[in-house]
Amino acid sequence: MLRKCPPSTRIIALIAVCCATASVSPLQAQSQSTSPLVANQQPEGVLEPWKTSNVACAESGLLETVFVKPGDRVKSGEVLAHLDMALADVQLAIAQAQSESQGKMEQVQAEAELAEKKARSIQQAREKKHSTQSELDRAIAELKIVEGRLQAEKDESQVLSLQAERMEKLLEQRKVTTPIDGIVVKLLKSPGEFVSPNSPEVVRVVDISKLRASFFLQLHEIASIKVGSKIKVDVAGGGHKAAVVEHMAPFPDGGSGLIEVQVLLDNPEMKIFGSRCTLLIEPSANLVSGR
Repeated sequence: MLRKCPPSTRIIALIAVCCATASVSPLQAQSQSTSPLVANQQPEGVLEPWKTSNVACAESGLLETVFVKPGDRVKSGEVLAHLDMALADVQLAIAQAQSESQGKMEQVQAEAELAEKKARSIQQAREKKHSTQSELDRAIAELKIVEGRLQAEKDESQVLSLQAERMEKLLEQRKVTTPIDGIVVKLLKSPGEFVSPNSPEVVRVVDISKLRASFFLQLHEIASIKVGSKIKVDVAGGGHKAAVVEHMAPFPDGGSGLIEVQVLLDNPEMKIFGSRCTLLIEPSANLVSGR
């Protein structure tokens, strides 16, 4: 008796087929569209997710935790995994403690207030001829020295605050954050593996809210097509779908003489279709200029 596969397994398998067929070389893709056209034959193309991201980590280190698995839907900015954070956490705690320390600052502040009172008192005594000019000069010099130490403490406090902020940023860079909404299709590394600068990718995410298809057309077939035009595409397993021309090559391919045309299909329900599709070209029928 055959057992049914879980829905999530079927979804991942279908997305994997979609991604695999998207890797067809331009030469192979052209060969599918470049065969001599016979009556009623339409150009064929391959569907692929409109966005694919191999989400990487900015820092190198030992991968500690992965929070997702294939089939999970993720949102832009979501943390998918992170490196070992133990040492970075300690360094951040030290930097924060240093930046928040006020003991030495308060000590120098008190010394500055005392030196200012002493200089003011000697100034008043000097006005009454009860002190010498040298005593006043010494008191003013001591006040300036203490004020310099106070400014130095303020500068150091600011530097320590910036160092704490830097450590926070470095800590964030040890997290693997997806830049797009989408579905996790593959884990490129597992916990315990080393993430290096030469291989920083950890998770692959695809966005199938739109699908992209590429076709290679003859010159007479693109006469009514322009970027932004609406056109019909027959999707395997999905029927006829409206699409928008996203890109047209500015010149024909040197080998085949064909023009590459890329179209986008909206897929808001994130449905999984077959990887193959056919561009429906009918004179003055399915081509409607987008305005």
